Amino acid sequence: MARRAYRNNITHIIIMATGALVLVAIYFGLYKCLGVSFRCLWHDLTGWYCPGCGATRMLWSLIKGDFYQAFRFNPLLLILLPFGIWVLCDKIYCKIKGDKKPLIDKIPSWCWIILIVITIAFGILRNFDEFSALAPTIVD
Repeated sequence: MARRAYRNNITHIIIMATGALVLVAIYFGLYKCLGVSFRCLWHDLTGWYCPGCGATRMLWSLIKGDFYQAFRFNPLLLILLPFGIWVLCDKIYCKIKGDKKPLIDKIPSWCWIILIVITIAFGILRNFDEFSALAPTIVD
């Protein structure tokens, strides 16, 4: 019975990962070939940058190996990217094992509150001229 659950977990992960990779490939294909990308509704409505503005361009810069430009598009997300990858890998590992609790569940709630405060502060500060270095910028 445990072997069947293990196989089901692996199959589920493979299907989800394949679907996600296909969607990402389609999105980046449309972005690269046609210049089509998701618009930020917050920026369209208010003219202010949200904490996620520049994320697509940041990821595209990372794919091209331009780490400095990626940092200029969205420094917060670039700094948090390794944490996100770690969380994803840990979740996958725990899903495969089936009996282990993910490490992310052990992070105290005060850490999440600090992360939310930092994200909100980043989203606000990047809209002021004094902190214009935080706004999505193309480096010449």
